[in-house]
Amino acid sequence: EEVTSALRAAIAAGGQATSLYISGTPGTGKTATVHHAIRTLAADGSLPPFRTLQVNGMKLSAPQQVYSLLWEGLTGQHVPSQRAAALLEKRFSAIEKRRKGAQEVVVLLLDELDYLVTRTQSVIYNLFEWASSAHAPLVVVGISNTMDLPERLLPRVHSRLGIRRVNFLPYSHSEIESIICDRLRDLDAFEPKAVELCARKVAAVSGDVRRALEVCRLAAQLAEREELDAAPSGRGPLPHPAPASPPSHVGIELIERASRQLRGSASLRAIAALPKQQLLLLCCAVLQQRKTGLAEVALERLTAHHAALSRRHGAVGLASPAELQQMLARLKDGRLMGLAGAPGMLRLLVQPEDVKQAAKQQGGFLAELPWEN
Repeated sequence: EEVTSALRAAIAAGGQATSLYISGTPGTGKTATVHHAIRTLAADGSLPPFRTLQVNGMKLSAPQQVYSLLWEGLTGQHVPSQRAAALLEKRFSAIEKRRKGAQEVVVLLLDELDYLVTRTQSVIYNLFEWASSAHAPLVVVGISNTMDLPERLLPRVHSRLGIRRVNFLPYSHSEIESIICDRLRDLDAFEPKAVELCARKVAAVSGDVRRALEVCRLAAQLAEREELDAAPSGRGPLPHPAPASPPSHVGIELIERASRQLRGSASLRAIAALPKQQLLLLCCAVLQQRKTGLAEVALERLTAHHAALSRRHGAVGLASPAELQQMLARLKDGRLMGLAGAPGMLRLLVQPEDVKQAAKQQGGFLAELPWEN
């Protein structure tokens, strides 16, 4: 309701001087809530016409690419980023108050906003500055997993992101259970205790409802496989013994198995199998992300952090520059880390939670790194 009412007021006012910053941990329904609000408002005939443009920062080759995508969405013309920025500045600046009458409001949805942060922070500043103009029919909605991103930015950018903020808290086990039951309302396939167990397991770790739905999906697949294995096929003995009787419902045991399998995902297995030096490098990347609030990690800071931890704990040898380059190359080849848009910047290609879990499985000083800070 808070998101819907904020967007309704912004669109009704012609988008003037309005922006919204939505934050919360992954899987708490931030993007889904905004999409639902926009669909609701699109069906409201009392509002002036508006259209929505969506950009996912994670999918951009460089933060500045958002300028080209925004200009193309507005005009249908594709121009280079630098030219697009100049054209957008002219379009949205207060100087160009040239047309009388109502203009179509544009709602710009910026998902994964932290991937648009640059060293000068100019991209985020420009987008929210344009939205703050009294003459710009633009509403910017920024979505990020980083709760305190505005506080980590320069004051001039912080002031722009602080216009209207909505924080999404992690789902509780009862909320996750309610969402699962709503998804399953037309299916008599899960035992109530199994749904409750799934909700409690996920709530205890992350509160990510997407994870809970994934556990349920995998548990249902396991049940279906057991049913197929139990059915006579006429093809001779099965390679594995079939269950005595297939389950009629997904129960606690299948939820447990599904949870264990997801914990052993391919990404996590790949990270856990890394040599300790390379795993430490990924850990440093995650810690740098949390320290700066940026999705991109500076190579210079990453290697300095790696060297500092190597000296402090002594459990891994101090890597030479050549060895560091070789480790980075292997992480890139394994699609665990990649180049970012700006020179000298890197980007994680795996979930930080997987890195954290692999470090805790490794034990020793890796498990004791300041993960909760």
